[in-house]
Amino acid sequence: QCSVLEGKVDHSHGDCGNMIGAVGPFALEAGLVPIAPDEPRTNVKIHSLSTGSLYAADVLTEVSEDGHRRVQYDGSVSSAGLEKTAAPVVITTHGIAGCQTGKLLPTGNAEDRFEVPELAHCASTIVDFARALIILDAREVLPHFGYSSVDDGISLA
Repeated sequence: QCSVLEGKVDHSHGDCGNMIGAVGPFALEAGLVPIAPDEPRTNVKIHSLSTGSLYAADVLTEVSEDGHRRVQYDGSVSSAGLEKTAAPVVITTHGIAGCQTGKLLPTGNAEDRFEVPELAHCASTIVDFARALIILDAREVLPHFGYSSVDDGISLA
């Protein structure tokens, strides 16, 4: 992850999906990988030096006015939080399960329960898929911190 306030990169968090999605188009634009001349998409192989994981990015291409293929950026795929749409970049993952801890489920359990002192017991899933994460049910945890909704208009009750 890149720090906004300091000129440094933290490599301890695994791979960033947004950056993996940008590598394929960049590699084609920079000429690091040749664009498939007669295909509507080019497959770009990506090896993460941070985690050792392998990815493949299928990047759409289009024929430009000069008759050469180029990366296609216009499309109808939308992402939450972004106002514009774009062409999809389809990512396939290879060997990312357990890349930080050695196991997809580091504790060996699909669900673990933890006790948060003076609050409650909460269920969680600990998963390592490109980066280690602890997933909690917001409806179970947030009311203990004074929140009554996960998002505007969504009730926790």
